[in-house]
Amino acid sequence: KPILTEFQTKPKKIETAQTHKNYRGLYAMMEHAQKILASARVTRPRSDKPHRTRTCHHYVSSNEARASIALSTDSQNSYAKFCDVQTCTSVWACPVCYRNIARQKADAIQRALVWARDNGLVPVMVALTASHNNEMSLSDCEIPFKRSWQLFASGRWWKNIKANYGIEHYISNVDVTYSHKNGWHYHKHLLFFMDVNSLTDDQVHEF
Repeated sequence: KPILTEFQTKPKKIETAQTHKNYRGLYAMMEHAQKILASARVTRPRSDKPHRTRTCHHYVSSNEARASIALSTDSQNSYAKFCDVQTCTSVWACPVCYRNIARQKADAIQRALVWARDNGLVPVMVALTASHNNEMSLSDCEIPFKRSWQLFASGRWWKNIKANYGIEHYISNVDVTYSHKNGWHYHKHLLFFMDVNSLTDDQVHEF
């Protein structure tokens, strides 16, 4: 059922400190995005149902009786957060879900860095990009980029690079930005965990 005005207070410790201003800004941007999606009648990519961000934080989670508010324990930077509500988990359309998922990914990367250190591996950041201009649409950038990566990652070249440069594991993520000057910028970040002890001096200098 939709959330109205009744909330059950559920104190819990929240790890990340944010100011009231930042939180108000996030929810204000989410509300603005919902209005745009609703007025444009934007649907989900593969169905006629309304885009899921349009109802983000509008309904109680299916296994909860009511929504709750989590209060921080930081007296210097106090804030509150909605809990037990349905979220859209869209990092592209929802600023609130984007922040929450970004925190989760940051925590996962931090654990990976600790694991790499304990196993004697060195993290190396790599960015893959392609030429673009402000006359290109997002699909003009995204489609050929995805195809190029799929072709590269499924071939022997990628296997040889991982073997030759001691890449034991890696984390990848796609990033999309936009500016009026340069248009859409579709690119990919990779975090390699490398066994540098297996590399020659020339290979180390290449990185």
